[in-house]
Amino acid sequence: KDRIHEHYPQLPGEVMDKMLAMDAGELDLLLQYPQAVKGQVEEYLEVFREKGGKYLETYRTPTLTWEEVKAMKGAGTVGLGTGFDAPGEGHLAGERSTDHALVGGGGDGGLTDAERLGLPAPTSLP
Repeated sequence: KDRIHEHYPQLPGEVMDKMLAMDAGELDLLLQYPQAVKGQVEEYLEVFREKGGKYLETYRTPTLTWEEVKAMKGAGTVGLGTGFDAPGEGHLAGERSTDHALVGGGGDGGLTDAERLGLPAPTSLP
């Protein structure tokens, strides 16, 4: 709260609460880059002014993308990215280390009917 207050001492309480409700890792990252925290504060302020405090409580901002993080941190930022189709350095390429059929599939190298439909798979212990 003190770190946000340093940059924005006149921030309305609802906006401060919304900032503090953010994911701690993402908030910490934003606070390291003044332009990034400024953008987030301005977004929340705009929502607060246009829609009010009650709406702001439920307003959701998408989490930072890997590309946005790299843009903030600069060239040379490395990491795993997100998802199997994430571009850039540090991406885990190649084969997966487990076979789906061994992990929970139908045993024949394919999906079970429930998995194919996207249903949760019940667990059972032998």
